[in-house]
Amino acid sequence: MEKLIIRYVTGLPADASNWQKRMNKKYGKQLNIIKNIKYDIKHGANKSQVSALFSRIRQESFFHYLQINKESMDRLDNLERELHKSQHIDSLRRDIGIVIATK
Repeated sequence: MEKLIIRYVTGLPADASNWQKRMNKKYGKQLNIIKNIKYDIKHGANKSQVSALFSRIRQESFFHYLQINKESMDRLDNLERELHKSQHIDSLRRDIGIVIATK
């Protein structure tokens, strides 16, 4: 999961090959990244681990190359926001499903 998020936040290099561009277009969209994170959460990762990774990327000096890049931090913010939104929507759907099933 960490590699996936870092690869998404880093983005494509300026000298990316055609293959890299094609793979990024196919698998590197925000929706695919969110699906993969949800899959990892479903199969053993905690939501706290995901939020800890986001905070590590923001604070640790190891990720300085990402912190100085405004576009990378924007992608990280958008990813975090959309992930939070999708988790909230999923919990609402689950709650509605429980209410409908009990009637």
